[in-house]
Amino acid sequence: MSTITQLADERGEQRGRLSSTPEAGARKVERLRYLVELQGFVGLDDATVVALEPWLRFSPALCMVMVLSAVLSGRFELLLALLPLAIGGIVLPTNPFDAVYNLGIRRFTGGPRIPRYGLPRRFACAVGSLWIVAMWLSFHAGAMVPAYVLGAGFVAVSSLQVFTGLCLPSLTLATIRRRLKS
Repeated sequence: MSTITQLADERGEQRGRLSSTPEAGARKVERLRYLVELQGFVGLDDATVVALEPWLRFSPALCMVMVLSAVLSGRFELLLALLPLAIGGIVLPTNPFDAVYNLGIRRFTGGPRIPRYGLPRRFACAVGSLWIVAMWLSFHAGAMVPAYVLGAGFVAVSSLQVFTGLCLPSLTLATIRRRLKS
């Protein structure tokens, strides 16, 4: 069994799922590579893909928690606090939340650095930023139903990435690019 397959199997065991065959481990690495490359992180070796993929969920998880907190508490100024961080994911090499991982957590986990963001991840941050602005404007205007619908939608889309690794805005961008090419 290859080292990469063992890494994928160990990661599966840590999550309570066992990969019973080398083929299952290889399929898992392929799936993780798809999720990572979909977000624009290409050219990584298998071991880096396996180690990096769960940490690509960290920033979306923090954004999701902040939006959920703002919506549930009615403290919509939290959205304004989140907005510069979301915009940071567009204009900085990585999202500011990734600095928490890159400069802190990874020192303890021994994981790889989160690489510079490519277009797909920046696009996802742009979508999130616009969504946050739309939520805040709705709340500010007193349009509570649209505000809560936008908030629930943001949490749902973020949850998809946090719990499965699938970044819906990156998938949308990939779909648009593929259709433009054909």
